[in-house]
Amino acid sequence: MTTTKVMVLESDKQVASSLYRRLQRVGYHVCALLASGDDALRHGMESRPDVVLTNVGLAGERDGIATASLLQEHLALPVIYLTGSTDLALFHRAMETAPYGYLYYPCDVRQIIMTIETALARHTRTQQAQQVQAQALLLTATLQAMETPVITTDTQGQVTRLNPAAEALTGWHQDEAVGQPVAAVFQVMPQTPQTPQTPQTPQTPQTPFEHPALQALREGGAVHTPLDALLVTKAGTILPVESYAVPIAVPQQSPLGVVIVGRDLTAQQHLEAQRLQVRTAQTVDTLTAGVAHHFNNMLNGILGFTELALDGMSPRDPVWGCLQHVLTAGRRASDLVYQMLVFSRQQRMERYPMNPAMFLHDAITALRASQSDAVTIQEDLDLGAGMVLGDGAQLHEVLKHLCSNALHAMRVTGGVLQIRLSRVEVDAEFAAAHPTLQPGSYLRLAVSDTGEGISPEVQTHMFEPFFTTKDVGEGTGMGLAVVHGIVTHHGGVVLVESTLGKGTTISVYLPRFTEPTVPHVV
Repeated sequence: MTTTKVMVLESDKQVASSLYRRLQRVGYHVCALLASGDDALRHGMESRPDVVLTNVGLAGERDGIATASLLQEHLALPVIYLTGSTDLALFHRAMETAPYGYLYYPCDVRQIIMTIETALARHTRTQQAQQVQAQALLLTATLQAMETPVITTDTQGQVTRLNPAAEALTGWHQDEAVGQPVAAVFQVMPQTPQTPQTPQTPQTPQTPFEHPALQALREGGAVHTPLDALLVTKAGTILPVESYAVPIAVPQQSPLGVVIVGRDLTAQQHLEAQRLQVRTAQTVDTLTAGVAHHFNNMLNGILGFTELALDGMSPRDPVWGCLQHVLTAGRRASDLVYQMLVFSRQQRMERYPMNPAMFLHDAITALRASQSDAVTIQEDLDLGAGMVLGDGAQLHEVLKHLCSNALHAMRVTGGVLQIRLSRVEVDAEFAAAHPTLQPGSYLRLAVSDTGEGISPEVQTHMFEPFFTTKDVGEGTGMGLAVVHGIVTHHGGVVLVESTLGKGTTISVYLPRFTEPTVPHVV
């Protein structure tokens, strides 16, 4: 057992000697015996006493009260006052320093022991409380700084704390959430066939579901939400989440509550969907290229033998008209094969530095001449946006197909077709949200319409070959597939923004071409 070290400050030598003998006799170690408070701080830093006994009326520049304040400020030591005076003013002044004890002369050794032990116990509790408070402040600061949503509850499942990330995720502010049932604030449920996956008021799941926090309290262990769990925010928005609840364990006691850690999976699922779409497109590219090559070989035979059969045949021959139909259909099929090869990036391109604003202006002028007044065409081309390394004919195909789809979307109601060309700088944050896009300088061609919009389900498949929402005979389903193939071959990316009932914007990002710098030779 460690011996308690005591510093004694007493100007009266006889009293000081008596205190020293009595303290040493009962097992205390007097580590410093000083007649004044002038060197008390230095001795205290050297000997590190556990408790200080000082006379209130200590001799020297500092009396006992001033010395006690100094020791408390710098060393946080518990101080016990000794005095034979009954001066109330001196007593009140001493009480302002919050001493751990007050002894009057004469006092027996039992009083001294009881006062010292009480002071030590109180000081220990004070230190422990300060440590708990410091840990609580550290925990609060850590939770406030965390980007991960964290919610805590009591043993009844009532919310006790939300950090800012949890407030942003759930839509609940801490002041209004504290005291609410955790199932109301962090409203999670498994995804069911009846559960809507769009931001709207959810339907109640058909299967029984116990909240993870309540389950963790009941079972006393960590509980994870199902992999397909959904969170309903305060505003009614539905978000895919993952979370787990862990009891707040205290040794040899029941849990104090539960900690819930959550994570919004919306961005992750969006990225996974984009990666899946890229992988699907790559697979379709390969399949389409193989089919197109084989189909092209068969078409060459059909067209070749048809042309040979027509060679020298009179138009009055009954078979001549039938062969002409075969030839026309074969050439249309050949054009389709060409589009398939463009989509799969198997078609050779002639790329050179070019300013797309030039051919875009000519193409838009021709488009205006062929359209009715029901559609207004707006042109916003930045002539100084820069150049791209591209095939002019194929980029013209891109504009043609994008405008064709936009005009088809406005065929009934009419509207506005807007074509814009601008230079944009793609930063790391925007590129991270679109895995196929790299940070850098791009030219952005945006074709917007005010048509009926495109549903999320259609957006998932709209760049696949032969996929179309048009009626039979209105399209082959290759237009946007060709756009995707050409843009990808140019090192670019196609992005879609659409709102049902409001319209669609399809943006083509093409890497901006920069002339290579030639070092100046002196």
